[in-house]
Amino acid sequence: MQCPRCQHEHSPKANFCEGCGTPLKGATPADPDLNDEVADLRRALSHALEQQTATSEILRVISSSPTDVQPVFDTIVRSALRLCNGATAAVFRMDGGILHHPANYGGSPEALSAARARYPRPVGMDSIPGIAILTRSEYEVPDTEAPAALEMSRETGRILGIRSLFAVPILREDDAVGAIVVTRREPGGFAATDISLLKTFADQAVIAIENVRLFTELQASNRELTTALDTQTATSDILRVIRTRSCATPCVFVVPYRGASIALMGNSSIPWHTMVTRRNNSNNGGRRGPSP
Repeated sequence: MQCPRCQHEHSPKANFCEGCGTPLKGATPADPDLNDEVADLRRALSHALEQQTATSEILRVISSSPTDVQPVFDTIVRSALRLCNGATAAVFRMDGGILHHPANYGGSPEALSAARARYPRPVGMDSIPGIAILTRSEYEVPDTEAPAALEMSRETGRILGIRSLFAVPILREDDAVGAIVVTRREPGGFAATDISLLKTFADQAVIAIENVRLFTELQASNRELTTALDTQTATSDILRVIRTRSCATPCVFVVPYRGASIALMGNSSIPWHTMVTRRNNSNNGGRRGPSP
């Protein structure tokens, strides 16, 4: 084959001129199998990018919502449904042996409402998320109408209008605290990439749950510390008044402090006593009580 530009001779299989790079007419078309492989790689790359974007978005929601897990659960179910080609996606959470259903997405409003109406309920082997939680492992139903499928799987499939489902537990160390369930309208198994993604979402759900728990505990500790500091400050103020006042006969000093009137009675030779009158009880004359 001759190059039309530089007249250089080439093999019939050449696509471009080795001398000047000019495309050669009549060149053998690319291998169809290679084209298919390139297309598959592009789809895989696009899917991986979407997964990375979704996990980054969930982490962003976690960082912006340290006191509430609900926005995180809502983001997880939307991402799980879209990236796993699901019909519905749901998050379940266990608290004190009771299974709650805080988030679901996909399907008709009537179907989702019917699914939520079954919760809260005791966690057990009579529900899809309950199986994943109690066994601490994934649970898959390739076909809810198959003879081997459990009755509860068949019931769930008919309520939601689905034929297959996959559940992954939300694990905090060795303890299961919830589950994520994704369903599809057609029968069939879930790919390894989908299962891996759902496990990642479950790990992120644990991060959100732990963040809220730690933040709540920190707030409680701060309140206790504030109360202790207030008490210490009040005691210091009372002792300061006692040190700066001297009476030969019994006398009374009133110290206002944070909405309360603290009355000190005594002198240098008689033990001091206190009476505390709280302003918020002024309707019944206040609460008074001596304390040594």
